[in-house]
Amino acid sequence: MTSHTTSQESGWYSVKETCRILDISRRTLYDRIESKKIDTKKEGKRRLVWLHLPSHTTSHTQELPMESSVDIDRVKGLEQNLKYFRDKCDRLEIQISEQSTRHDAVVLKLSNTIERQQLMIGESKSSGLFQKLFGWMTG
Repeated sequence: MTSHTTSQESGWYSVKETCRILDISRRTLYDRIESKKIDTKKEGKRRLVWLHLPSHTTSHTQELPMESSVDIDRVKGLEQNLKYFRDKCDRLEIQISEQSTRHDAVVLKLSNTIERQQLMIGESKSSGLFQKLFGWMTG
């Protein structure tokens, strides 16, 4: 039909030309056709796509109006997700640090208790049998 130049006119274009003009894949074009974003018609075996192209439009700028709002929303959503996950990661790091501190305190407390009990056992072993048996009489 028409050759690819920097200035296109509105009209019916083949699928191949439309993909080249809009700089999109065939799959993306058919997705847009299925979602009724682009009008098409069939002439015989050929599918033609209607493109409304202002005379100053180039192939890369035509894609922007169709996808800009979707892309902007997607980027905003991804930025919100990124912020959420960064905040969650920071909170989890703080929780892990606090939990580690509590764990260390419990281990230290248990170690001190075990050490005291071992000292008590050692002292009771060092005192003689007679002192244990008759210690209550002398004390």
